[in-house]
Amino acid sequence: MKPRWPRVGGLVVVGAATVWLLTRRSRDSIFPAWLGWSLANPLADRLFGTSLTLDRIGLRPGQRVLEIGPGPGRILAPAARRVAPDGEAVGLDVQAGMIERLRRRAEQERIANLTGVVGDAAALPFAPASFDVVLLVATLGEIADR
Repeated sequence: MKPRWPRVGGLVVVGAATVWLLTRRSRDSIFPAWLGWSLANPLADRLFGTSLTLDRIGLRPGQRVLEIGPGPGRILAPAARRVAPDGEAVGLDVQAGMIERLRRRAEQERIANLTGVVGDAAALPFAPASFDVVLLVATLGEIADR
């Protein structure tokens, strides 16, 4: 008999996302930091195909990666491991709460080449051509002025 925890965990993730969808005030509201836990777990990685996504991007050691709207780092934390040891991964998010979650994850998982920056993608705080790869994963729908 297979363990039931993956199904239960999947229901928790889907339930949390449903709560957010039902309680958000407008179509353009952003995914709240208080639900960030639902994105930062191994089950979410399996459900959403994090490894497959990174395989298709083709990250290589030494690259500099920017993710706009990284949340708690579901994509960016594994990306940082792929570009290590000489590469760097930077997450830019408008929510300080999500950047704090990203920083805690980097610290807990000992990912030294991962940095979180609070900021707005409409006014990037980086010099042009600073990155080899720029990611925008499941974020476009949360941007009011697309």
